[in-house]
Amino acid sequence: MAHEIGFPLPAHEINFDESAVFVAHPFTEPFAPADLRRALDKALGDQGLKPDYADETLSSGHILRKVCRQIQESLFGIYDVSLWKPNVTLELGLAYGMERPTLLLLNVNHSKGVPSDIQGFDRIEYGSYTELEAELASKLGDFIRRVRGTE
Repeated sequence: MAHEIGFPLPAHEINFDESAVFVAHPFTEPFAPADLRRALDKALGDQGLKPDYADETLSSGHILRKVCRQIQESLFGIYDVSLWKPNVTLELGLAYGMERPTLLLLNVNHSKGVPSDIQGFDRIEYGSYTELEAELASKLGDFIRRVRGTE
């Protein structure tokens, strides 16, 4: 059965959390993951949401199964595609494959551009974490209402 490895989980195993937001981002320099997490924690917290980072929870199974669970159980996912790291690319692909809502972030100071296959997708581009916080403060509320279907 495909779901035993991780993708996707059967419906009876999913515990949807309206306040959880799955977050995927690079972990390497020149990226500053702690600064990114502070910006996201604040912006999401201001909306009554909490970030869900795969590296902060332990599971006894395969990592891919844990990631799939987090993606499926979250309201939406935030994917920082600035460095096009394999972990972020895989998790974004899983989210698209499971038809989960996604919000893309792109740090213009660290990016080599956007691949053609996702150039047409909306994203928040930022040059600093202060700028990211401001962008999220002005746009996140509308995005959440669209995801929830309350707009």
